[in-house]
Amino acid sequence: MHELIQSTDRDQLGDRYGRYAGAISESALAGPDSLVIVSGVSESELRGPSSATAMVSEFTDQPYGGSATAYRTLIVMGAIAVLFPVLLLINISTQWGATVRSERLGVLRLMGAAPRVILSVAAAEAFVTSLAGALIGLVLASMLRPVATSLEVGGIATVPG
Repeated sequence: MHELIQSTDRDQLGDRYGRYAGAISESALAGPDSLVIVSGVSESELRGPSSATAMVSEFTDQPYGGSATAYRTLIVMGAIAVLFPVLLLINISTQWGATVRSERLGVLRLMGAAPRVILSVAAAEAFVTSLAGALIGLVLASMLRPVATSLEVGGIATVPG
């Protein structure tokens, strides 16, 4: 909030809140986009050990209101709804891939390939597919990061932008 006040003309925003005394730690804020000002007390009163907690009356330990449990429930249900079909797809594709792989390795054995060559072919197959999957995952994650950082819950950003 201090940066916003400093970048705005004094007659529009700066004169409204008085003198800057210090920053509120990020752990005391509801989210990374929260704009909070404590005004009406001197710095010594605010930093005092006894009266500081009694003066602050509008902060809450539930930044998302009473609906935090509802959000958690929706997240779990969404995760299950996405995870179940993905696991099913992985299982089916693995079974199909295993059948094709065993046929291909069986042909190599019939052609007289040494067990070491067959092992090398199987390891190379696994490495190439794993590398391709990891690269695709990294590209998708970097493309979807802006979407994830723009999500808000209860008007508060959940991830620092």
